[in-house]
Amino acid sequence: MEDGAPAGEQNDPRIGRDPVVFLRARTLGFAAAIEGILADLRTREDLPWSLLNIIGEESPIPDSREADPPVNGSGQAEADVLLSKPANPEQIRIARQLEEHGGVLVQGPPGTGKTHTIGNLIGHLLAQGKSVLVTSHTTKALRMVRHHIVPELRPLCVSVLESDLDSRKQLESAVGSIAERLSRADAGSLETEAKKLEAQRCELVKKLDEIRNQLTEARADEYRDIVIAGKAWAPADAARKVAQEKDGYSWIPGPVAAVARLPLSPGELADLYRTNTSVSRDDENELSGHLPELHDLPSSEDFEASLSERNRLGMEDLDLRSDLWQSGASQQSPEELETLAANLAQAVEPLSGKEKWKLTAVYAGKYGDVYRQAWDQLVSNVRLVHREAANAQESVVKYGPHLSANLALEDQERIAGEILAHLESGGKLGSIALFTHKSWSQFVEQTRVNGARPRHPEHFHALRQLSRLKTLRKDLAARWDRQVAALGTPHSDEMGEEVEKTLMQFCDAIEDCLRWYEHTWLPLQQQLEDLGFRWEKFLAEQPAVVGPDGELVRIGIAVTDSLLPILDSRFKKLKLVQLNEELRDLKGKLKLDARLAKSSKVIAQLLEAVKEEDSSSYRNAYERLLELKSRQADLDLRRALIAKLETAAPAWAAAIRNRTGVHGRGEPPRDPVSAWTWRQINDELDRRASVSLEALQTKSEKLREQLRRVTVELIDKRAWSAQARRTSPRQRQALVGWLDTIRRIGKGHGVRVGLLRAEAARKMSECRGAVPVWVMPLSRVVENFDPRVTRFDVLIIDEASQSDVMALVALYLGKTVLVVGDHEQVSPSAVGQDLGIIQNLIFQYLPGIPNSDLYDGQISIYDLARQSFGGTTCLVEHFRCVPEIIQFSNMISYDWRIKPLRDASRVQLHPHTVAYRVSGSSRDGKVNRQEALGVASLLAAAIEQPEYKKNDMGQPLSFGVVSLVGDEQAIEIDNLLRKHISPDRYELHRLLCGNAAQFQGDERDVIFISLVDTAQRGPLSLRDQELFKQRFNVAASRARDQMWIVHSLSPHNDLKPDDLRRQLIEHAQDPSRLMRALEEKENRAQSTFEREVMKRLMAAGYRVAPQWRIGAFRIDLVVEGGGKRLAIECDGDRYHALEKLPEDMERQSVLERMGWIFTRMRGTEFFRNPDRALKPVFEKLQLLEISPASAKVNATGKTQAASDLIDRVVRRAEELRNTWTSRESSESRRQTSLHSAGQAAVS
Repeated sequence: MEDGAPAGEQNDPRIGRDPVVFLRARTLGFAAAIEGILADLRTREDLPWSLLNIIGEESPIPDSREADPPVNGSGQAEADVLLSKPANPEQIRIARQLEEHGGVLVQGPPGTGKTHTIGNLIGHLLAQGKSVLVTSHTTKALRMVRHHIVPELRPLCVSVLESDLDSRKQLESAVGSIAERLSRADAGSLETEAKKLEAQRCELVKKLDEIRNQLTEARADEYRDIVIAGKAWAPADAARKVAQEKDGYSWIPGPVAAVARLPLSPGELADLYRTNTSVSRDDENELSGHLPELHDLPSSEDFEASLSERNRLGMEDLDLRSDLWQSGASQQSPEELETLAANLAQAVEPLSGKEKWKLTAVYAGKYGDVYRQAWDQLVSNVRLVHREAANAQESVVKYGPHLSANLALEDQERIAGEILAHLESGGKLGSIALFTHKSWSQFVEQTRVNGARPRHPEHFHALRQLSRLKTLRKDLAARWDRQVAALGTPHSDEMGEEVEKTLMQFCDAIEDCLRWYEHTWLPLQQQLEDLGFRWEKFLAEQPAVVGPDGELVRIGIAVTDSLLPILDSRFKKLKLVQLNEELRDLKGKLKLDARLAKSSKVIAQLLEAVKEEDSSSYRNAYERLLELKSRQADLDLRRALIAKLETAAPAWAAAIRNRTGVHGRGEPPRDPVSAWTWRQINDELDRRASVSLEALQTKSEKLREQLRRVTVELIDKRAWSAQARRTSPRQRQALVGWLDTIRRIGKGHGVRVGLLRAEAARKMSECRGAVPVWVMPLSRVVENFDPRVTRFDVLIIDEASQSDVMALVALYLGKTVLVVGDHEQVSPSAVGQDLGIIQNLIFQYLPGIPNSDLYDGQISIYDLARQSFGGTTCLVEHFRCVPEIIQFSNMISYDWRIKPLRDASRVQLHPHTVAYRVSGSSRDGKVNRQEALGVASLLAAAIEQPEYKKNDMGQPLSFGVVSLVGDEQAIEIDNLLRKHISPDRYELHRLLCGNAAQFQGDERDVIFISLVDTAQRGPLSLRDQELFKQRFNVAASRARDQMWIVHSLSPHNDLKPDDLRRQLIEHAQDPSRLMRALEEKENRAQSTFEREVMKRLMAAGYRVAPQWRIGAFRIDLVVEGGGKRLAIECDGDRYHALEKLPEDMERQSVLERMGWIFTRMRGTEFFRNPDRALKPVFEKLQLLEISPASAKVNATGKTQAASDLIDRVVRRAEELRNTWTSRESSESRRQTSLHSAGQAAVS
């Protein structure tokens, strides 16, 4: 065949060689995938939650999350979530959300560890036995996913990326590892091991939580006031006070009770020390022996009276009618008999006959039934009338009813009732009613209500009540006169109209009489018999009494005349027995006291007097005991005060009790209140210092490392157990077959590629379950997975803000979806799309879909998730850029939410931002030739400088160039660089030129940004649109160490204040400008504590930096040496809100995740003993091999060095541009000469 256009007739078919580069989007698999989804939708019922929410269907899963995760490091969070790497609160929250919601949205600003987050979450999902698909629009975003999974779990993750050699090797290794591990995995054994690990992990979490709480409490003690007797001291001030007052006020022995007031007042302490002399040691020994209590002994008067009474009773007849007492009756007490006799005398009083009605009522009560019926009825009638009077009172007072004097009360009650019933039934009291009822008419005429004739129902109700009350009173009075007045009580006509009020006074007395026999007499009779008295025999001996109440009168006479003398005789006999027993008991007690206190003379005297029954001797001995007791007052006071003191200060009490040293004197040494305060403060400081922060921190670090190892192992066991259970031998075989097919496809060339791809897709549908985690771009997803049969438990879409609506295909595969992206970064651009056609398609196919008008080529899958999923979790910890660089993006896009955490102190390149203005400009379309030349020369000059050789990780420094206007400028710069920089250096420094979108998801150590725009035609229009903000955000967040802004503009003359270009230039000129206003408001002054510690460390030769900044955080002091650092936090001596301590601990945790080593110093220890407090710090410095060094950081010199570096780069760049221009001019002249010579030769 011929090259070029083949010869021959134009109309005849011809074949020839004409090489062509054919480029197309990798979308072949999408069409098939969409067709498969459409077919599957006809039968699928369990549609993904994410897609249902996007199309506006009711969500079956509640979505009640908050937008921002709480900051805490609680053990509960670690127990619930299995993360194999150190995690921040946002990652823990995302893991929880994945368990609760069908769709989770994560915003990942630049450099905030999106891939790290995904890798960490994959471990958690593997532990739950879930299958995971991680995908993205491009391969670049996925290359590091597997790297961010801990090595132990990487075999469970298969990455299917490009066809390059590294990707194929990684794929083969992963598949081989899975096949090998599955061949020997036993699910049962793995689950058993997992349960053991889970228990071990729970215990570690519990211990770690306890350590955290102890650390927080220990740190809080450095700020929590010490309060003694209502006065508060800051801990550091308290430590200073203890050190200053030690010589004068440390005389109280310790320890003493915490936060207790001085147990004794100054007066009590004076009394206590006075007893050291008022009660000698010998006196105390004598008085410390056993002595009887005064209340246990009879007084001398009582003893003498007892002896006299005993003698008197011995001369009386004590056996009056002893035959009436049963044997064994001697067990009675005289007091019982005395009380019984008094009760009997009182009980028979109603039987005396003074009030005959009472005797009659008692008789009726004794025999009951019909005998007492009349009395019970009388009491009932009295109370009934009393109640009726109360009920009628309101009507009588309100209406003042007056009854007829001519009609009987009973008739009036009846007539009033009839009229009331007539009126209440709806009748009227008119002339007809009165005419037909003559009695009604007479009643109405003769009665009055409120001075007038009654008319209303309530009037007749009042009249009826009054007539009934009067009737009841009349009947009651008549009954009283017949039943009671005849027995000698007042007559009813003496009681006034309201007779019931007087009779109510008799009701209780009547009832008492009715109950007398059963409730009063019979218990006393029973008590007599219980005491051994033969009552029946006694009563039978009593003469009969004639009369209706003779039986009761007989009992009264028998008790009064006969029984009471018998009881009195018995009482005296028992009293004599009692006196003898008391004398015997007194002898026995004194004998026992004498045995307990053998040396006690007073007890011996008392015992002898009792034995001899000598009241005179007893009086002398008793008075001696009184005298001794009075002398014991000081000893009792001493003991009481010592006991009181001992509750709070046992060592001090012991010193006084033993009269040790100054504590045996007659008065306290110096002021006890001040000494007590000193001792309280000192002991509290000792108590707080007893918890070692260093030991707790070391233990915490060890526990965290153990927890991480156990967590990884637990994830591994759980994941492989789940995988072993769900993977069949056929799936394992298909997995190996799929890998072999992928090898055959290779780079995608050859006749059989189409068939091999189809075979690979078929095998993938079989082997997918053998791999728990797949990582592949969307183009590979649609090639390898059949949407009709493929289902993943979790789908993760990375860089979702770059994926257009075609990513909806991937959502169809996931039960739960995690969308990771950032709407503040570059989104799909939809270049070349016809919006008219798009709009017609929306009208035709998307009616009723929420926000359907936004479904153009510019909407991303992240945008759809923002509209549909609810709350967003934002990653805020930024580790990529030095703070001066990322703060621009933080300001324009993230409202200062990003926390820059990269330590810039190890970065050699200074300054971190440089604004370089090109002199002159010449823009042709989207190419600014002068600016391109400036960027290329500056980059080439930088590569030559030693400072640009390696980064802080020891790797060759990488460079990038970002054009903010199109691709042409980047291509121009790339051509210049390739022309003047060797390919090996180009590759060594990973040099890349492109636009912002091409850099998304990528980073370089040094970035040159070309603004491209010029002001040749006057000031530029404002550029603040969202599209440009996304580009600027991406461009300004790619540089790790240094960012150059190369421009051809005068910010103040050519650009408006809010223009993004002006803001970027001004930020590069002064990157600290954005934070300066905030920092000025903060109190950055070092505390006295920090200054003192720094002074001592520097005196020891160490290089110390105060208030060390790490992005958004600060460290009190940092000691450097030998390339190592120790962070020192000084707790105390400055106000710190206690509720902020957990955040402070979280800050330390974040910095420890970054590799910082901390030690903490207590102000309370330092101010009491600086040398002892600093000893652990020096030991840790020695352990870290940080040696003293005399070199000091010179900030001015550092700034000068940075200025010199930029000057060298700029000068060298100018030299390079001159050289390149001169070379191009020479080449141009040579070409012109050759061309002229050629023309001349032709001529």
